Amino acid sequence: MPEYRLIEGWPGYRVGDDGSVWSCKTRGGNSCLASEWHLLKQTINTTGYPLVGLRRGRKILKLVYVHALVLGAFVGPAPEGMQCCHHDGNKCNNVLVNLRWGTRLENAADTERHGRRRRGQNVYGSKLTENAVREIFRLSSAGQKNREIAERFGVTRRTIRDILRRVKWRHVVI
Repeated sequence: MPEYRLIEGWPGYRVGDDGSVWSCKTRGGNSCLASEWHLLKQTINTTGYPLVGLRRGRKILKLVYVHALVLGAFVGPAPEGMQCCHHDGNKCNNVLVNLRWGTRLENAADTERHGRRRRGQNVYGSKLTENAVREIFRLSSAGQKNREIAERFGVTRRTIRDILRRVKWRHVVI
């Protein structure tokens, strides 16, 4: 059975340790409190995190991340410099046991560990693929100049230099 806590500063709202968010406000949009709780619909933002809209009166005053509501209600507010981390890497799994406050570096390490970090050809707008990077190394070792390689792949000489120095695309096995 889930445990529920009231959301501080938002009368008429509560959050469950199962990641559910509830309201006892009337559905007509006014701020009257009803006797029954109803589950709020969660939306997913462009980065994949669930949000709910909290209201005062008829207007949505704040869109809030569900994970922040769960941690805030059950653990306490985020300590200075901390952010929410999901143990399993699933942004939609907002069960309390899956959440913790952590540093930005810890969150980035989690992203890497779960294989969710975008890099190389998975970065939006990337002009190169891993095979192209291997070809760049092959062309360079065959004596072709960086300028010629850059022109062939439609990138700058600096990009070619950074690839060859392993500043960029260092995850590619050559």
